[in-house]
Amino acid sequence: MISIKNLFIEGPGPSSQYSIHPYRAAKDFKDECRDITTIKVTLYGKFISESEENFTVQALKKAISPYVAKIVLDDENEFPKDITAAKFQAYTKEKSIFAEKTYFFNKLGEESEQIELDTSKSSTSELLEWTYENGRTIWEYAIHTDSSNLIEYMEVKWSLMLKTINIGLEVEGGLPGTDVKTRRASLFLSRAIKNRDFIQELSKTIAYSLAVIEESASGKFVVGAPTAESAGIIPAVLFTLKETYKLSDIRVVRGLLTAGMIGKLLFKEILNGNIYTDIIIATAMASAAATQIMGGTPKQIIAAASIALNNLDQEKKRTISPHLDYIELNALGATNALNHATWALLSDKNLSKEIDFFYKITMEDSYLLI
Repeated sequence: MISIKNLFIEGPGPSSQYSIHPYRAAKDFKDECRDITTIKVTLYGKFISESEENFTVQALKKAISPYVAKIVLDDENEFPKDITAAKFQAYTKEKSIFAEKTYFFNKLGEESEQIELDTSKSSTSELLEWTYENGRTIWEYAIHTDSSNLIEYMEVKWSLMLKTINIGLEVEGGLPGTDVKTRRASLFLSRAIKNRDFIQELSKTIAYSLAVIEESASGKFVVGAPTAESAGIIPAVLFTLKETYKLSDIRVVRGLLTAGMIGKLLFKEILNGNIYTDIIIATAMASAAATQIMGGTPKQIIAAASIALNNLDQEKKRTISPHLDYIELNALGATNALNHATWALLSDKNLSKEIDFFYKITMEDSYLLI
């Protein structure tokens, strides 16, 4: 069964499928080899058109170092054009093959890790029933049903998110691979400080999101949340709440666990979606985390996530944004998450409409009042 851990994987941006996961595979393959000098990587399928834009070669070379990396694009092979595959071959100094392995990638990792995914134990109905019957929270349900050492794992991810925000806020200069040629996180933070009251907090949220997603767009290390293309939303929301309410890191981690549980319920939408649906799902995850941190009930948490998913079906059809790039959409997604959380927290106890919609998205039976 997919774990919340699969939704928070770190590596070099700007893409989970084309840079983070190939980087991880290359490191794993390298670590299995001994007494070699060269690793050859042959890229197939979607890598042919996507590798340059997504810094695949740079990520692979970084992972393979200090060995010599030879990267080859092969569009004349037996693999279908719609797959994302890479063949790794390790050579000794005698130029004989020491090891060989082929990997197939999707947005959540290497596909062989997900061949027999069982989601029967992860449903919204079971989650809500468990939380209300036991008087517990969604983050506690995540610990109860997911893999071991989950809190420790998420503490590490939160630490990495904080590091990325702090680095991203200090960097200025050019930004590769987008229509926006300069970084704006540092500038926007300076402007945010001059604002007052709630405008200042929203402005800071935008700056924090830009700090992370601009690092990702530059090929730097980020934590995918749930993907590298949507990595700026969740950390920005959590950092804003941490600053505003003087939260301890453990309370933030509990929010991160809540976000992960929502993402786990939506993992099929992540796998089958595009960059725009990734951003919407990250917004839903952040909305849930914010609602939990601000004292929301499990129903309010699901409702906040549901509100964020309102335009999911339309975004599935989008191939390009008319005027906003994904970096700007990350920043707006972070501020929207705070709005969704606020709406859910202000709502009365009758949230069946929002929860029904969440059931529809996750293709479960209709919501039953508890």
